[in-house]
Amino acid sequence: MKIVYAKNKGVKCVSAVIKITVAVIFSLMLIKYPSLTAQGAREGLCVCAESVIPTLFPMTVLCTFLAVSGISEALGRFMHPFMKKVFKLPGSASSAVIMGMVGGYPTGIKMTGQLYRENSISQNDANRMCLFCLSAGPAFLIGTVGTVMMSDVRIGRVLFLSSCLSTLTVGFLLRFTANEEDIPTKLPSFRPITSSLCEAVTTAGGAMLSVSAWIILFSCICKTLTELPDGIRLPLCSVLEVTNGTKAAIEAGISIPVISAILSFAGLSVHCQVWSCIEECDVKASHFIVSRIVSGALSALYCKAILHFFPIEQSTLMAREGLFVHSFSVSAPVSAAMLLTAGVFIINTSGKTNDFIT
Repeated sequence: MKIVYAKNKGVKCVSAVIKITVAVIFSLMLIKYPSLTAQGAREGLCVCAESVIPTLFPMTVLCTFLAVSGISEALGRFMHPFMKKVFKLPGSASSAVIMGMVGGYPTGIKMTGQLYRENSISQNDANRMCLFCLSAGPAFLIGTVGTVMMSDVRIGRVLFLSSCLSTLTVGFLLRFTANEEDIPTKLPSFRPITSSLCEAVTTAGGAMLSVSAWIILFSCICKTLTELPDGIRLPLCSVLEVTNGTKAAIEAGISIPVISAILSFAGLSVHCQVWSCIEECDVKASHFIVSRIVSGALSALYCKAILHFFPIEQSTLMAREGLFVHSFSVSAPVSAAMLLTAGVFIINTSGKTNDFIT
């Protein structure tokens, strides 16, 4: 008993030291680099206003609407055999898996949390899905990284394919940790469109505030790192914030597979954006971090293999001055996903209009 008490006391002491250290570092940053932190906040606001919110808000509304309205359960009727065989997940989880790959971070995990709250998936399902439903999406990988940062859309396509393969591989490996009895079988239950849409918009609005706050915070932190040597700044930026980390890696001439790993790891900024869902689904922090490291390693391996068969010369050109562009515009995969879910909605609700329209 004394040993356990001493261990818990030691853990609390370490936690307190870490919190105090972080508070002191933040205070010193604000005092020593006031102009840099202010500039970082402005740049973070620009990212949110010009890129993140215009792209992520509609996708978050769509994902939440799919979960709360019952459409994801209807889609699950078609996807259940595939999902159960490959991932040992119920069919209703298919919408979160798909949106996790095409919607960009953090839509996949956000939708997982919503499905868990709607009792469409079990805790074991939600736990496993939180470990792999987190990808950058084609708008960021192809539009921003490939086209804008690296001046070659082909690189963006390779990065997107590597990310998808890594996500699917981690999801497949996690099937061996599934509890067969935890997989529920739930018939579609459609809610009124008006109430579902109102809840989706309200939830998405709150999510945008949280996401924007984290982006602004980490933008301030990364801006102060410009005073450090490149050998220290590059790994720190890569771990802290994915956009700044990717930009720094490209400027330093880092290879494409390593950039792919950085993008799949996603950075602590994205991790913080989904942390409420991670805690809600009872995912251990160590498991989540390990899953991101594994995902990054697999993405780098897949990227290297693709480039071996389809070599692409890495360009050193980059839009250094104009990173905050409208690069998260409509993409074909996102449009296809929207059309697919709309088609499933029409097919499964045909003849049942009175049941869910108020």
